[in-house]
Amino acid sequence: MRKPDRINYEFDYVLGQVLKQKRTSKEISMQNVADKLGTTKQAIFRYEKAEVSMKNSTFKEFCKAIGENPVEVYEEISLKYMRYVDNHKNDIIKGG
Repeated sequence: MRKPDRINYEFDYVLGQVLKQKRTSKEISMQNVADKLGTTKQAIFRYEKAEVSMKNSTFKEFCKAIGENPVEVYEEISLKYMRYVDNHKNDIIKGG
């Protein structure tokens, strides 16, 4: 279900899901990532839930904090984003 009226919400959603999956599969806590990024656990939660957009620099640091290559993660996100948009295009266009 589409929530905020942001043009990039779907990308943020997929980005958050991929980063969360990678983080949890390595059993890295939100607090651990927050500490490495110099932010709060709440900020990490908001990124993973697509409540806010992530800057490129934050994305790179997040990937490093969980031991992932930012380029490889971005490629994965891009592919999943295209599939997500293709599967939900009617809802996205309607704004529902």
